[in-house]
Amino acid sequence: MNADAINKQYWSTVELARMLAGQYFPGEELLTQLLPKSSVLDVGCGVGKVAEYLYEKGLNVTGIDINVKALDEDRKRNQNITYIEADITESLPFEDASFDCVVVAYVLVSVISPEKERAAVKELIRVLKPNGLLWIAEATHSEDYEERYKLGKEVTGLDNTALSFSKSSSEVNKIERVIRH
Repeated sequence: MNADAINKQYWSTVELARMLAGQYFPGEELLTQLLPKSSVLDVGCGVGKVAEYLYEKGLNVTGIDINVKALDEDRKRNQNITYIEADITESLPFEDASFDCVVVAYVLVSVISPEKERAAVKELIRVLKPNGLLWIAEATHSEDYEERYKLGKEVTGLDNTALSFSKSSSEVNKIERVIRH
């Protein structure tokens, strides 16, 4: 089992209460650049907090995640948002240039392997309309980073420190970018 398989196993079965839920929302730097009813893709929507926030701001939102349980709960809470099971490390189920904006919070660094990041970003850009916005918010690690990679310990034979996790790291550096495609 490789790191991508371990990530997919973890994130498709993680308890909903453990998911990062709405810790970081797009702000005015993004919202002021979008017209009402703009189409937005929320990548790794999890428990749907960011998708709901964007919907409340008057945007047409589609959320994707690999956690079916989370998507089922999201659909129950808000039927005005489209929720689809999809894996960012694979081809997304959308036509080219489908969205005015793609929002990615705590997915590229915290969920997928570095080897898959470049391909994932290319796929996100593929589904963006010309002059669309790609909003990315990341942290250097998530609170459950160590737990996720314990799943791979028996396969890799590596301890947690070999997987670039530092227990002494008390600061999580947020990275936020709005990129116009």
